[in-house]
Amino acid sequence: MRKRLRLKCWKCDKTFALTMDIAGQPLISKECPFCGARCTIDLNPYRQSTTEVLRGTEIDLQKETLHLPEEIPTAN
Repeated sequence: MRKRLRLKCWKCDKTFALTMDIAGQPLISKECPFCGARCTIDLNPYRQSTTEVLRGTEIDLQKETLHLPEEIPTAN
């Protein structure tokens, strides 16, 4: 899943945007284009899993969605 993310640097507090593939990656590491600091993005707090159980079958469908804020804070 490709998404355009707006990230806020932990060091210089500037916001920058990146388009990246975020499927299955709870931690992403990128460099701030303004100050060059290494930023770690944790997407786990924004993931929500739902399980759908179909009546009459033993199949569970698990769906994962991301509810991202407008600006995602980064960490060192």
